[in-house]
This record gives sequence, C-alpha cells and structure tokens, in this order.
Amino acid sequence: MTTQHPAHDSSCNSAQRTAVIFDWDGVIADSVGMYYQLYVITFAHMRRHLPINSVEGFRHWYKARWEENFTDAGMQPSEVDEALAFARAHVDYTSVPLFTEATDAVKRLARDFPLGIASTTDARLIRQRLQQAGLADIFGSVVGGEEGGSDKVRHYGEAARELGVSPTTAVAVGDTPLDVQCARHWGMRTVGVTYGWYDEVRVRAAAPDRVVGHPRELEDAVRALTARDSVCVPKCADTDTATRIG
Repeated sequence: MTTQHPAHDSSCNSAQRTAVIFDWDGVIADSVGMYYQLYVITFAHMRRHLPINSVEGFRHWYKARWEENFTDAGMQPSEVDEALAFARAHVDYTSVPLFTEATDAVKRLARDFPLGIASTTDARLIRQRLQQAGLADIFGSVVGGEEGGSDKVRHYGEAARELGVSPTTAVAVGDTPLDVQCARHWGMRTVGVTYGWYDEVRVRAAAPDRVVGHPRELEDAVRALTARDSVCVPKCADTDTATRIG
C-alpha cells in the first residue's frame, strides 16, 4: 500500500509544526447506520442475538474495542474471527455519506495544517471513499487497520510520523473515549465529537480538551487548541510516494 505525502516547507521545524489527525468513522464519515446494519447481518449469520434494534441503540451499546461486542455475545475466538471475516466482506463505503460541514472544515484546515487519518478501518476503503469525494489529496497520511484489532495507539503515532511532526504537537479528533485515550498516549491534544458513534455522555467521560456537538463546530475547536502554535502551511503542489507495510 502507498501513502502520498504533501511536500512541506523544509523551513518548518517538525518539532514545532502542528498537524491534525482525524478518526474516520463518526468524524468524517457518517457510517454509523451502515455499521448498524452490518452488525445486524453479522449477528444473524453467526446465529447470535443482537441486543439493540436501532441506530440510536447502537450508539449506546457499541464498544470501540469492538472485539468485546462479539465476545460479550458469547462468541469464542474462532467465532470472532469468522464474524470479522464476514463483516469485512460486506463493508461498503460507496454509499456512506460524509458529514458535509466536517469535510468543509477539513478543506479549510488543510490550508494551514498537515492532515492525517488514524482509523481501524482498512486504509484502502478510506482512500477509495476520499477519492470518490474528491478529498484524496487533502490527507498526507491515512493509517488504517488492515492488521486487525481495535487498539489505535500505533495508528496515531504512525500518522504523526508520516506527517513529519512530533506527536506532542498534534491535535487528534475522535468520537470515542478510546480515540482520546490512544491519542493521549502520545501527548496529543484532543477533540471529542458527539455527533458520531458515541453519545455525549460517553464522550465527555473521557475528558477531551474540547467537545464538539456538531460538525460546524469542528474547525473552531481545532483552531482554539492550536491558537498559540506557529502555522506552517503545507505545500501540496508536489507529492512523493512512500511504501508503508500496514
């Protein structure tokens, strides 16, 4: 898999440059409805009871350490592997809407900051959807979860490395307490959004530095956290290609 990097101004010190690293699902992609339906058919395939019957119920029930969603239903490790394989075979982002005001905010932020994505979703699927939306060139790093597992500590660290910044200067935007916890492992400042997969009570429990209730508030929250940072505008005219083994 290849990752394209915008060429940044070499006069900007990487230890000082600020980057913004976004979660994908629930922050940029309005995918909770698609995943609710995916869980419905996956649990039916596994002949297990799914204890919720609506998208809103899913937002209250879903655990970001998603392996627990299966083990809590009584699935053994081999069954979890089968369920994950079935789910991955049926994931389809082609019709998943993106939050319009979030993508507008991303475009404006890209003028001032290098941007990345850290997600447990396969990076190939993310890039395909970004390409479809005309946003592929905005993100200098897309780190996905091809290797499986829900822990995103590595994802945030690798995104910062690919963007050429110190993790402690980055801002991470996510919609689950796990996003906040994994970003904080690196000393990142955090924005928690409550319009995604988790409801407000669960997001606030993680005590992110800023809480955003609507995509239109996203840009202001990021800029409030970076107000004292020096801004190095990324140059996107040229790109180079680096190979990353996921």
